[in-house]
Amino acid sequence: VSLLKSRVNIACGTPN
Repeated sequence: VSLLKSRVNIACGTPN
């Protein structure tokens, strides 16, 4: 789920 979280983070604009 790391990749999925990464994508969501990028979409939100949050680091990590």
